Amino acid sequence: MKKLIFILSAVLFFFSCTHQKKTATIAASPFPPDTLALHFWDKSDFKKVDLINHNEAIESMFMEYLQTLNQANQSTRKTSIDIVLDKIINDNPALLGYFVSLFDKYLYNPNSPIRNEELYMFVLQYLSQSPAVDETNKMRYSSRLAMLSKNRVGEIATDFEYILRNGKKNKLSNIEAEYIIIFFNNPDCHDCARVKNILSSTSYPGVKILAIYPDKDLSVWEKTVYPESWINGYNNETISQLYDLKAIPTLYLLDRNKRIILKDAPVEEIIRYCVNTKNNYYF
Repeated sequence: MKKLIFILSAVLFFFSCTHQKKTATIAASPFPPDTLALHFWDKSDFKKVDLINHNEAIESMFMEYLQTLNQANQSTRKTSIDIVLDKIINDNPALLGYFVSLFDKYLYNPNSPIRNEELYMFVLQYLSQSPAVDETNKMRYSSRLAMLSKNRVGEIATDFEYILRNGKKNKLSNIEAEYIIIFFNNPDCHDCARVKNILSSTSYPGVKILAIYPDKDLSVWEKTVYPESWINGYNNETISQLYDLKAIPTLYLLDRNKRIILKDAPVEEIIRYCVNTKNNYYF
């Protein structure tokens, strides 16, 4: 254990100027990722942290921490997050808000390339139960946790009703296909237009695309043209309570049983999955 602490001390000393050497040491460490994740912050002295002068160094170290977490197993990830948040609250509670903002930025922000809701949920679980967090913020974290807990990868997607252009109603559960792409979109959204162009550039055997407009103002949606092969409808009553639409567009990929394969995934990832699948349904 002394040897482990010595190596971690050398690797993880907070404000070392040899940042690239630290990264190489972590990558070449003889210790398994679970051990590194649990002891990542052992020698970090949060009591001496000055955010004005050291926030860039902290953020850089935090990104290394997330890389280490991603290599650890699920139970270790939760324990590791609990450890670092405990340490912050015990050593320097003024840092808690800053670290929470980093977790938000990298794990929850829809524009983050390393967004990871499963990891972020561990953060929310801790914050919603911690006596160090005031009741107002606890409620906010609990509400966010409840929303993220819906429609997780591997679960059956929550059924919902939608209304077609002709006024008829249908349900997600009635759609039969090898794969279903749910495309929550707004025609006024620039990135929605980009995704729409990508998805409409080719025919997709075995794949049905369900385009859902989730907003109240139907005027733009009513005059927007979608491919005839798509199912185009709207739900502006219940969908925001059923699905986490923190950003538009939002895409889900479902299998024939409506089980979620990919959640809130980039269109490129959805295409890549379908291309690489063993089934004969290609983009």
